[in-house]
Amino acid sequence: MHEWDSGNCFFHDLTVCECGKCKKSDITCQGKPYKTKNILSCPFHSLAYEIACEAIIAKSKQIIRKELGCCHTSITETSHNVLLQFRTKNLNLQMLHCYVSTSLRLIQSNMSWMYVHKGPAYHWFLDLFDRMSLPRFDGMAEVLKALNISRFKSVIRVKLHDVKCKRRRARKIHRQSEKVACKLW
Repeated sequence: MHEWDSGNCFFHDLTVCECGKCKKSDITCQGKPYKTKNILSCPFHSLAYEIACEAIIAKSKQIIRKELGCCHTSITETSHNVLLQFRTKNLNLQMLHCYVSTSLRLIQSNMSWMYVHKGPAYHWFLDLFDRMSLPRFDGMAEVLKALNISRFKSVIRVKLHDVKCKRRRARKIHRQSEKVACKLW
């Protein structure tokens, strides 16, 4: 894996410690061959990765300083891959999940405003289905309309409760200030 026709990888040793007790420079146990975590099994992706690696290797004299050798100068250099388009699938999926969930939260947060301006028949889910040209299921609009109405009723109830609490607090504060004024007389 780390050997080719004209040489081998100078960064990774071909044999690494198997027991976990040996020093990196002095392996005393039998050892095991070095393997990467994410092996590219697709011939297209492995060829693309090889081409990208060769392009980086061609620039290596400009990128790597001889006095630094293989070591990294900062934590960010050790945690980020040089070949950004070849990240692991998990990382790409996590990023996509973050984008989608953030967008969905923003859409959901606008529901109250849309309910007031477009009415109870509007739901972000229906809008999403229309924009993606997906078919609506039977009874989907009615179910979402009912959910919308019940959600908006609960939002109004909470707002009314908050308003009542604010009024109570204002009355208590006003009464306390009156009591203080009465005590002075």
